Amino acid sequence: MIGWDVQVDGITLCNNPYVIGRYISCNKVVRVDGKSYQADTTTRVWPETNGVLGAMAIVNSKNQIACTGPTAWSREPVVYCNR
Repeated sequence: MIGWDVQVDGITLCNNPYVIGRYISCNKVVRVDGKSYQADTTTRVWPETNGVLGAMAIVNSKNQIACTGPTAWSREPVVYCNR
């Protein structure tokens, strides 16, 4: 997500995150529930929405799900959630 920021509870985790399946991550590889997923770095993703991404989850640098159902706001552009 080139040009986008990821925020949780008002703290910016990173910019230019990766979308890996249902996960939004600052890392190219995500390890969740004992499974490893890698980003396709050749495909660029731009959300064309403002609103809740209900099926998505933000993964922090420790490979923990920081929150589910983040909100995309293209005017900023930021994907964020508050726990």
